[in-house]
Parts: sequence; C-alpha cells; structure tokens
Amino acid sequence: MTIVVKVGSQSLLEKGESSTKNSGLAKPDLSFMADLVGQIACLKEQGHNVYLISSGAVAAGRGIWHESRQLVGQTAERQILAGLGQVELMQIYKQIAAKHQLHVVQLLLAKSDFISRNHYLNLERLLLSMQDFPELLPVINENDSVSVDELMFTDNDQLAGVLGQQLGADLLLLLTEASGVYDKDPRQADARLFRLLGPKHGGWPKPEGKSSSGRGGISSKLETAGKMCRAGVVSCIASARQPQIILRITEEVGQLRAALKEELSPEFTGAQERPEERSEARPEELADRVITRWSQEWFAKPELGTLVLPSSARLVRFLCGSATGPAEGKGKPAVRGIRKWLSARDLAAGRAGIIVNDGLVEKLQGRKQAVSILPVGIVRFRGEFGKGDLIDIYSEQGAKIGIGLARYSHLQLAKTISKKNQEIFIHYNYLHINEDETAGG
Repeated sequence: MTIVVKVGSQSLLEKGESSTKNSGLAKPDLSFMADLVGQIACLKEQGHNVYLISSGAVAAGRGIWHESRQLVGQTAERQILAGLGQVELMQIYKQIAAKHQLHVVQLLLAKSDFISRNHYLNLERLLLSMQDFPELLPVINENDSVSVDELMFTDNDQLAGVLGQQLGADLLLLLTEASGVYDKDPRQADARLFRLLGPKHGGWPKPEGKSSSGRGGISSKLETAGKMCRAGVVSCIASARQPQIILRITEEVGQLRAALKEELSPEFTGAQERPEERSEARPEELADRVITRWSQEWFAKPELGTLVLPSSARLVRFLCGSATGPAEGKGKPAVRGIRKWLSARDLAAGRAGIIVNDGLVEKLQGRKQAVSILPVGIVRFRGEFGKGDLIDIYSEQGAKIGIGLARYSHLQLAKTISKKNQEIFIHYNYLHINEDETAGG
C-alpha cells in the first residue's frame, strides 16, 4: 500500500511543553520520534510505500531561539523560526533513520508547487520515483520560511491530503493528540467517539478549535478526510501516542482491502469466480457486505480512532484503479491527470470567476452524467481571463462549487453569456466540481 502519515506539532513536542504558555522551551520528543520512525521502518520492510508529513518546525525553532518575541510581525517570526526548527528536526530524523538503514529525503513544499501544472507533474514524478528505493524515507513539510499568508496551506493536514490524492494513496493517517473525532468536547464525560464516518456511517460532525502549537485541529483533519473520501481514499484520525498505532491501523485497513479485493474481483487474487454469489449483487452491494463484516472487529478496537470510509461505489472504483496505479475514476489517463491537478490547483484564490444558475449547479453536483458549462447557464462573470486560464465557479448564492479551464476569453463570453446554442465555455474534461464529503455515490 501507499501510505501518507501526517504528524502534528503537538505530538512531536515533549509532553506538557506545548501547553505551557510563554515557556518558549518546546523541544522535540526524541522518544516519540524514534518510535514514529521505527514504525515506518517496519512498514517499509513489509513492502509499503510511506511518506511522512512532519509539522513542528516553528515550534522547534521557538525552543532554540527564545528571543523571537522581539521580532516585529508574525510572518517574519514564523519564517525565521521555521528555518531554525526545520534543521533541528531533520538532524533528529536523520540520526534515527540511520539506525534503520534509511536515508531521509527532505522535501519542503509550497502551495505554488501545485499551482503550475509543470511543477505539479515534476513533483509527482519525484514522489513516485522514490517508491523504487525502499531505503529512502521522504519527510515533507510546508516551506514556512518562504511562504506568505496568501500562498500558504491552511495547515499540514491540507498538504497531506493534496499529496495523498496526488499519489493515489491507499491510506491517509492523520495523527494527533486526540483519540479521534468526538461528538463534543472529549473532556466531557458523555462525549462519544465516532469510530466510522462516511456517506453510510452517520452524520458529519463539525468540531471547532485548533491546536495550540500548530495551525490545524480536528476540524481541519475532518475537512481533509472528507476530500480524500470523495477521492475513494481511506483516512484515519487517531492518537499519535497510542502504542504501535501506525502499524495497527495499517494492518486493519490492509485486511479490509484484501477482503474487498477478494470479494470484488478474482483478478486481484487469482481466485475462482463464484457466479452463484455474484450473479445478482452489484459491486457496491458486495463491498457493503464486506465492510459490515469487517467493521465488527473495528468497533471492538476504539483505541484505533476514527476511520473515514468513502462510499462503497467510490471505494470500488478506487480499488479497481489501484491495481495499475493512482486512480481517479473514469476517463483517459491524460484527462484524469488534468482533473487531479485541477483538484489540487483549487487551493489558490483570487482568480476570475463565473456565476452559474441554480439549474446548472444541480446538474454539475448531481454527477449523474458528464456536464460541460455553456454560456446559457452562466449568469455573470467577474475579472478578466483568456483562453486556457483557470476560472472559479460559483453559485448564485456565492458558494464556490468548482474550478475549470476557460476555452475562450472574457471578451468572447461577454457576447454570448446567458444565450442558447453557443460554444462550450468549460468542457467537462477540464472541470473539477467540489462535492459534499457526506454525499454518497
């Protein structure tokens, strides 16, 4: 499996230090980091591809340089501390990894690396090429030393999700100090832990707040898990401090994947076809049965946190595609690649945009058939753009619903807007529509 592991700042700090206000003494937890790398080394020995998204640079830098409060401006302080702390963290990772005969590869990324398609493809080739060398351990962080507010990821949860989708990951692990996702503040006695989330597993919680040492929080992790859910990728939000948490969750998800593949497609395992069992049931129904059986054991292990499962239909499509590489659904490889890039490119803001009518919004989000955007469905536009430019797509209520590539300029659109029988403005092959993470299908 391809596994993306993201660990937050609080988990990387010595226990208690991150919550001590104004201490300025946050230091990396060497024991935790050693255990973290040790678990990843075990996964690599088992043949898995693992990418570690590690926060903590700014927090570690603050522990090194206590005079940072004399700086004027939060941006300058963050950038300097990130530079100091990143060196410290990488030295620790390097020393620990060497004990497992691993070489650390540091990757510092910025949102701009996903905006240019050429940059995006170059990064994808690099990340995938490292799978040919199991002795390499990619350790990835946002490049906070050069990032500015308008071109920053919300947090490393968002970065992990973008990379997970780019890699066609089989599992995204979001490790935190919480034991998972609760229906209320977990400090309350009657708080309930969600074990399974997804289109067929109850409502979608909306927790508030963020971590004290980083920019993320449970709400950010849920948002990322929701996006991965739409891509057909399994995510898990769990406590980083739970013993062997990475290995145990990987084993559980691996068992689910194996059961699904065996049930869905004999081509995966070479098993004989069982027509008497498959003649009536659709693949999604077969998947539902497997998940129901598997979840009985999952519910018996609350220490493993909250698993976010895609709908059975999406899970089936992803699994069938993962037999040959990263999957994105139907269509030609080149078109799928464009859509995947558009999904990542949707991070930027401030582009020109079009506002489409409610009827078109319903068709676009219904996903029952491929839908292109024609001028008749466009109410108005804003900004200037040319052929091939990226265009944000909004509903009349102001909600951003997607992004696409314009086939002609704003000057030509101005002549045809709201008119019938006009040339397609955004073709469905070059269109990415956002979806509600709780939606099925």
